[in-house]
Amino acid sequence: MKKIVIIEEDQIIRETLGVYSELLGYEPILFADPESCERFQEDHKCTDENRNADLLVVEQKMQNTTGLEFIQKQLDKGCVFIEQHKVVLSDSMLRNELMQAKKLGCHALEKPVSYEFFEIWIKGTERNKE
Repeated sequence: MKKIVIIEEDQIIRETLGVYSELLGYEPILFADPESCERFQEDHKCTDENRNADLLVVEQKMQNTTGLEFIQKQLDKGCVFIEQHKVVLSDSMLRNELMQAKKLGCHALEKPVSYEFFEIWIKGTERNKE
């Protein structure tokens, strides 16, 4: 089964996206923040063999970092998982944040995320893999 990592501080949003993911055939891996997962720790080296998911959904505005900073940090350390399909969730993103998201290969979805847009994004990632 394909897996999706969802990093979102708001428990309701996190769990709702997890349920939507299951309905679309994904196994959700849910975290309130990046520090909750050992694979995102500084000393973890991510390889293609130990990749833990196919998709990443991350909140932009978290307590200790932003979603874009988190993605950049993972790319800088060579994380192959983070090179895959990813989306940043935000109530509002500034123009420079949208440009940075594009540069990092991220899609941006505005909160609250509708099931329809979430499904469109996931189905789009599946088409891009074919």
